[in-house]
Amino acid sequence: TLSPPQAGQNAAFLDSRSAAVWLAGQPQANALAMLPEFLAQIRAFNSARVAPDERFKTLTVLRNALFAVSGECQRRYENKPLPLLSTERSVQGSVCALWRACAISYMHCLRACLEGDATIAPHSAKVAHRALCCLRMEQMSCYLGGVAPDGEFWRNLHAVLVSAETLGVARDFVEDRLLGETKESTASGQYAMALLLELARPFALSRAQFAAITRWLARWREQAKILVEPDTGPKSLCVPLDLSLDLPFLDNVRTARLARWLSVGPVLRKISQRIESL
Repeated sequence: TLSPPQAGQNAAFLDSRSAAVWLAGQPQANALAMLPEFLAQIRAFNSARVAPDERFKTLTVLRNALFAVSGECQRRYENKPLPLLSTERSVQGSVCALWRACAISYMHCLRACLEGDATIAPHSAKVAHRALCCLRMEQMSCYLGGVAPDGEFWRNLHAVLVSAETLGVARDFVEDRLLGETKESTASGQYAMALLLELARPFALSRAQFAAITRWLARWREQAKILVEPDTGPKSLCVPLDLSLDLPFLDNVRTARLARWLSVGPVLRKISQRIESL
């Protein structure tokens, strides 16, 4: 459910070339000063009518700067006592909003893939992967600021996975070094990691424990599988999902309309082995 693009939006850039020019004129050494303008321009860009392949190229031009600005601003609120001070909370909210806006921009590209646009279709796997990476960055920003991801976050996360499954690219590996986790990963792995982090009860962990579990899950996330039918094997462990909900997991009250299962057995066995070795 994306807002339709419109003509005549006051975006500072509408293609990759103008985005590079705009970026060169920004105070990139001052992330806090750049953050609100970056957010405003990504939102304006999302509202503008741009060809899907050009939208994807533009986001590629901006991506290094997005990670740099987010990472620098994150230092203003991570490892701070909770609840955050109002200034820290404002920065944290803006970083989350920036990643949400970027995810929506990639979702515009993803919708074009689903509609069969020949200019963007060859990049379907990367588009879905990038959208999920943006959502994961939003999720991390939430956790570090002591905030739970909202319903729209989970709705977007589920929608991107369904789109990747529909396009047949959910298990395609995509290279991505900016996340700083592994050399490559799949859309399914990124989706599974978002759910695994939620299952880890991040607000009950110390900062050191959360950092450790994040590293472990990044290493083993591809062993978690998203199944259309539950695995009934003796050593299996599946968590029920409903991809039509704005919740991470299916509760015991509802009947799933778009059922999936998250198979976590292999990941838990890896974690148990690591704990034993420690």
